[in-house]
Parts: sequence; C-alpha cells; structure tokens
Amino acid sequence: MSERLEKPSDEVLRDKVLALEAGDVMKAYRGRPGCMCGCLGEYFVTEAAREDAGEETGYPYDDNQVDDGKVRRILQKIQREIRAGNPTVDIEDGLYYAYVENEAGSRCWAIYPWEPAKERLKERRARVAQAR
Repeated sequence: MSERLEKPSDEVLRDKVLALEAGDVMKAYRGRPGCMCGCLGEYFVTEAAREDAGEETGYPYDDNQVDDGKVRRILQKIQREIRAGNPTVDIEDGLYYAYVENEAGSRCWAIYPWEPAKERLKERRARVAQAR
C-alpha cells in the first residue's frame, strides 16, 4: 500500500521560492494573465537550462529567449512580492511554480524551478528508452 504524501504548507513553499537563485530556475514568464502558453507574454530560460527547457516544453528556445538576467529579475520580482505578503502570489507544488500579478491584474510573472522539471524529464526519458 502506498503512502499518501501531504502537500507542503504554503509557508514551506514560500520558503522554497525565497531560497531559489537564478540558476535554480528553468524558465520564467512575464506577460498578461491568461493561458500562459506564450501568446500573451514571453518565456525566458537560462543558458544552463536551455536544453532541458526545450525538451520539457517540446520546442527549442530562440537565442533571444535565453537571458539569465531576465530570469533573475523575474525571480527577484516574485521574491519581493512574497516578502511583501502580496495576496496574488500563487505557489503550487508538483508542477511547482510561483506566480504573481500586479494590483490591476494586467501583468503577471512566473518562475518554474529546474529541479522538479529534471525529475519529470528523467522519468520521460526512462519511459521513452523502455518503449524502444
């Protein structure tokens, strides 16, 4: 019988996001709220995460989307909002991302940490190898 794991508390998830550095982020988003497929904004990846981010998303990232500085600034924006107690911060485990909107609800920023994505990619690669 498998053991059911409880979802970490919001405080634990906030602490995880506050401890992140830019190198821990696989991709970051800025744009308008909505579906977040990229049609309402832009995704950026770090140089180090570019290959994994492309594999995870299913398409390669263009050179103009590889920007460590923008990823760092988006992460810092989200961390500032968390420290300020911004009620529009949404943090999920599993998919594990952090999301924040401005007061007007017209702009949003999100980060996707790299570590959980590495686990999903590892599992996907194992399934593909097993299918061969």
